[in-house]
Amino acid sequence: MVCIKGKRSVASVLNSRSHVHSGSRGFFRRDKSTIVSTASQIIIDKHELHSTWPIYSQPETRNVVQDGVTLIVQRGQTCYGPGDRIAVNATIQADNLNTILLRGFEFTLRESTVFRTGPGAGNKKGAPQVKVTVIAEQKVPVNATLYGGTQHTADLTCIVPSYHTSATINAARHIDITYILSVKALMGTGLPITIDLPVVVSNWPK
Repeated sequence: MVCIKGKRSVASVLNSRSHVHSGSRGFFRRDKSTIVSTASQIIIDKHELHSTWPIYSQPETRNVVQDGVTLIVQRGQTCYGPGDRIAVNATIQADNLNTILLRGFEFTLRESTVFRTGPGAGNKKGAPQVKVTVIAEQKVPVNATLYGGTQHTADLTCIVPSYHTSATINAARHIDITYILSVKALMGTGLPITIDLPVVVSNWPK
């Protein structure tokens, strides 16, 4: 029987009883309690970088005009993870009466890593080190002739490798990792028409 006086809670009474008898064999002999502990490293990812978050699934359309030709790019997602399929819709539109030749499209996901060394790291000028890597790409030949007012549309896709582990890092102390999705239309004459789309790459697979 447990008698509770005043405002003392049942939990406090039980705790005090367990403390008295913890690790003891009798009233006059008490063994030392054995404590076993272990430590394990865990990784905590930034959950807001997950590619399935609704904020990253908002449709977007961008366009650029060059030499009487308009490149229009439409996408429905801005964040991708390992194994994700990146898809955009690209359209070339002839705005004037001149005939143009569309040779094809190039679709590239590039990773730019900027590393800023600290003082005493051997870099006398202190300039950041920049490394650009192509993560995925697709080349689509077209060879289509477009007349004034006509257009050609293509679906461009590439896959983020399932083994890709680097994620977007901004405003870090020594390193920044950014990703650009580049859509390039190769014309028969003149310079290519390019649209660069910033994207977020996560290390969360779906």
